[in-house]
Amino acid sequence: MPPTAAQLDNYYRCLYPVKQVERLLTLKDDPLIQREFAADGHYYKRYITASCAAELRTALLQVPGLRAPQIGPVYSGAVTRSGLSGGTMEAEHYSRPHRRELVFDIDQTDYDFLTDLVAGGGTELDLDACDKAWPVAGLAVFFLKYVLQEQFGFQQFLVVYSGRRGVHLWVLDKEAMGLTDEARGAVASFVNFTPDKTKTRASRSLHQLCCTYGIMDAVWDAFETVLVEGMGLLDDLGARDAFVERIGLKHDGMSNLADEASRKPDGKAAWAYIKTKIADAAKRDSKCGWFTQRLEEVVLAYVWPRIDFNVTKAVNHLIKSPLVAHPKTGRIAVPIPRDDLLTFDPSRVPKLGDPNLAEALASRGCSLVHNISNEPPMVALDFERRLAKASKAKLVRSKRRGTPADGKRPPPSEDVEDAATMIFPMEVDAPTPPRPREVDRLRRPLAPDDLRKRAFVPNRPSPLAEGGNTHC
Repeated sequence: MPPTAAQLDNYYRCLYPVKQVERLLTLKDDPLIQREFAADGHYYKRYITASCAAELRTALLQVPGLRAPQIGPVYSGAVTRSGLSGGTMEAEHYSRPHRRELVFDIDQTDYDFLTDLVAGGGTELDLDACDKAWPVAGLAVFFLKYVLQEQFGFQQFLVVYSGRRGVHLWVLDKEAMGLTDEARGAVASFVNFTPDKTKTRASRSLHQLCCTYGIMDAVWDAFETVLVEGMGLLDDLGARDAFVERIGLKHDGMSNLADEASRKPDGKAAWAYIKTKIADAAKRDSKCGWFTQRLEEVVLAYVWPRIDFNVTKAVNHLIKSPLVAHPKTGRIAVPIPRDDLLTFDPSRVPKLGDPNLAEALASRGCSLVHNISNEPPMVALDFERRLAKASKAKLVRSKRRGTPADGKRPPPSEDVEDAATMIFPMEVDAPTPPRPREVDRLRRPLAPDDLRKRAFVPNRPSPLAEGGNTHC
């Protein structure tokens, strides 16, 4: 049930933690007075300014029926709406939006398969369905963070629940805040999901990118562990048919794939049958070798992040403030700790109408700055140094299969840079050092009750387990 106007007014007047918001927005020494705010109420008002937290609360409450404060960019001078129109002043002397956190908006409604999975074939995802589908959003944030950290060197992340059916990822690095619209668009294009011409699978370019950077193992593991086993992706017979249809293998040997999968007792068994049958066909006939790639393109479509491109691209784009009360659910947009990405339960967040809302917010530790995760930097080393370290640790793998040169699994390296914090340039044509540990999947099958060794186990330093074979 949506919150009442009185509940919203009381929250923003008395409980909305404006000091927490001020601390977040001035973390990089940006003057608060040069930050644009907006208020969504009985009408929408932009270009709101304040020099401190108390002034911000007062300014926002000037808009009657306040539902959701929003945060915009930092201006080069005073916040103004005049832009570059009129006058004789040179363009560089106008105050203009020039800094903003790099923000990614993930909405569960962008994942077409979720409607059939958790909404019972309905036309849209209701709140309960979004809660059940949360692991999909958690996976999106995980892969976004990994790519942003490894390929762009970003280290400071804040993850915020949207309050309804999505999540926002804030990148707070100084370099990220200074990116232009063009640079932000390039980053967004790099990390975003790109479908093939059928709109049912990932494009070949996205698949190749994941193979090049050694991410496919993590994608594969996430699909099996979180979606198939955890969410029951293929438990429904209709979902199995839809999955096989996405693969689209028009081949005599695959004609009964959907029928055989439908006879399996559960989704886990159906998935085991599908992947085994496709792998066997690819091994038996060299002309069918592309079958496994097709399957991986389908798996990518279920796992890879789908972002709102415009939110990320534009410096002057506004987004709902952290810790707002969602006007349709009354839930508070709380920050999500790094280790809770996949175990976070949206239904348990504080919400308007709770008898002890203030205590609930305090008990969750809803400090924005406290929940910023400072990830270790990904150190780009020159090739000679990487090769020397890898050889010394006996971790050099063959280029063709990504396996150890001597055929044996190498011992763990004591040097963090050896295996966990490297970036590997695509253009280097030489034996590839091991992939970062974060994207290595399990080598050996585990017993169902051996949860502590599974990938994506809650409260582990790394969401993914160590070891693994490459599919590329």
